[in-house]
Amino acid sequence: MKFKVHSLIVGVLFFIGCHSPASVQDPKVHRWPVMGTFYEVTWISHEPKHEELSKLMFEKVKWIDEKVSTYKSQSDLSKLNASSGQTYVLIDPTTKDLLEKSIQYRAQTKGWFNIAAGALVKLWKFDEPVHGEQRNIPSDSNIKKTVGVVQKTKIDWTDQMATLNPQGASLDMGAIAKGYAMDLAHSVVSKAACGFMNLGRQIMLIGNCSAPLRFGVQDPNDENQILATIELTEGSISTSGAYERFFIHNHRRYAHIINPKTGYPVESDVLSVTVWAQSATEADVWSTALFIAGLDEGIKMIEQEKKQIGVLWVLKDQRIQYRDSTFGRVIKNKL
Repeated sequence: MKFKVHSLIVGVLFFIGCHSPASVQDPKVHRWPVMGTFYEVTWISHEPKHEELSKLMFEKVKWIDEKVSTYKSQSDLSKLNASSGQTYVLIDPTTKDLLEKSIQYRAQTKGWFNIAAGALVKLWKFDEPVHGEQRNIPSDSNIKKTVGVVQKTKIDWTDQMATLNPQGASLDMGAIAKGYAMDLAHSVVSKAACGFMNLGRQIMLIGNCSAPLRFGVQDPNDENQILATIELTEGSISTSGAYERFFIHNHRRYAHIINPKTGYPVESDVLSVTVWAQSATEADVWSTALFIAGLDEGIKMIEQEKKQIGVLWVLKDQRIQYRDSTFGRVIKNKL
């Protein structure tokens, strides 16, 4: 595997055009609030049923939000968390499928991706809005105790019922639900047109595009600066980083992505990780797992699992490492 090193910083992804002489003519855009963010469908080429299809796609995304949002008290996930260590609760087959996939990804990523980290998210109060304000942090003893709960967390189920143990266990699907919802929405897309969907700044191509789509990469410190471009012919692209949601304690910055093995917010030489994969679920999961694991462990994990994904790591010393894929590549911008 060959890795290339350059001096770039990567931030937010946004559409900048097609790799084709033809310009985008009057794209059709549909947008709805969901999952604490926005779901947007952009049709680049003509789709006669674009409005009908977009609404159907949004309903798929909304369905996942209704089932696994921890902000909705009646969601399957909220009920499961509330009953931890107590009793079985009724869950939808879709929720069960997401739970099963989450367990599989936990094993595949050597535990760096772990929905049981929801107990740590609650302990650090990252389940509440955070915008760089001053906050206190949990005690070392409470963190250690909660890591023990995370490590012992187990989900059991029958065909329609599930239970979560031990008491105090809590699940959070923030690093898989968006990707899963996009894959579900993608399953109803017509192959006739070309476009992409955007859910909380995770992108997935839809339809049948005759030319690659290009997505600009912004400097997290300057949203007007394009530092790199990723060109995709299919699949999904997701970025995980610690530069947006954080709080300050004793002049120290604590970001919202927590290492489930240590119990503390991630601190490493990695500023962000961007992953592009065939499925949105994989892009979502692996961008988080690789960010938490760090560069060296992440590279080793990808090689061991023989993952067919593209990855772009941005390091704090402003070096960048990346691996292209058969369906996506990094285009270097002039700095």
